[in-house]
Amino acid sequence: MYKNSNFNVLMAVFLDFNQHSPPIYWAYFFLKF
Repeated sequence: MYKNSNFNVLMAVFLDFNQHSPPIYWAYFFLKF
């Protein structure tokens, strides 16, 4: 079971990364999971 704190941090990183990077890089980063 995922910890909510880790999930919140991950989402924050995703949002911050998406704001400062083109969608292609965000998609590549997402697909690496």
